[in-house]
Amino acid sequence: MAVEVPQGISILEFIREMAEKSNTRLVEETINREGDLRPNIIVLINGRNIVHLDYLNTKLKDRDTVALFPPVGGG
Repeated sequence: MAVEVPQGISILEFIREMAEKSNTRLVEETINREGDLRPNIIVLINGRNIVHLDYLNTKLKDRDTVALFPPVGGG
């Protein structure tokens, strides 16, 4: 899904905004009570994991691509 977001917001603000717009539990499913990513969630910005950037404080720029990977089970 492609969405336009204001430049300069953090990835955490983006997740909160997306949860609000989509009426989902996105925040609860991705962020734990301590305010960190849940260990089984991967967030990429332009193909780079946010753990190698400024984590949840990473600021988004125009045309950034954000990918959220939820936990997947199976085998």
